[in-house]
Amino acid sequence: MRTLIDFVLFSYSYAAVNNHLEPILNFVSDSGSYERSAGLFAQCLDLSAFFLWARYKQLKHYLQVKIPEMIMSNDGQLKYEIGSIRKTLDRLNRINYVSLLLSFVAIFCMTMVGNFRCNEFFLLHAIGGILLFYLWPVYTGCMIYMNHHLYRTFKIESPPLTLILGFIIQLVSLVFMFIFNAMAMVQFGWNRFFTEQERLHWTSDEPGYWFHVIGTGSEWVLLISFAVTLLCISKRMKKCNEWNLINLG
Repeated sequence: MRTLIDFVLFSYSYAAVNNHLEPILNFVSDSGSYERSAGLFAQCLDLSAFFLWARYKQLKHYLQVKIPEMIMSNDGQLKYEIGSIRKTLDRLNRINYVSLLLSFVAIFCMTMVGNFRCNEFFLLHAIGGILLFYLWPVYTGCMIYMNHHLYRTFKIESPPLTLILGFIIQLVSLVFMFIFNAMAMVQFGWNRFFTEQERLHWTSDEPGYWFHVIGTGSEWVLLISFAVTLLCISKRMKKCNEWNLINLG
């Protein structure tokens, strides 16, 4: 999932070198406002979509195949009585299904953000981006809960320490992004803010500039924390040696 960072940073660099952007930091989406950088930006999001589906299928395999086999073999590593374990499995299966629904919404949002440029379809792009930003921490929370119980009860995978750190960073970044972007919009003016060329060429001597930079900086931190979450999950997927038994269909 390092591809996510590589593609987005490359598209931002391309946009900056070609004078498509003016401030030190612009919105992540603004780096994809022009044709070539937009193609790179869209690809990085489209490539992430299948990943979420594969993670769901991996967890489903653990919950519906591997752990029941452990129970049937009466594995001595299990800490709880069978009745308690089955309640835990039922709860984890429900949460995994919720994570699947969140994945579908996230995939749809990624498609909207990656394929509807903000300078052409601003409303669709904004709806996709807002939903993605606010639903992803919920997805991360589901992963933390499941990984915690998989490790504590069944000794599958490892404690979700890095995921917890990424989750905290996501929440803090969301708050900062909302507050400082709102302050920047008020000072710069709503009409100017939603005018593409005005926003892309926002100079440091204009009102709200530094609020804008802090707000967009928070958005970049948020994106990086998303990538960290994906890297953590991809590492767990890489360590799985049962992919030949997992049906991805």
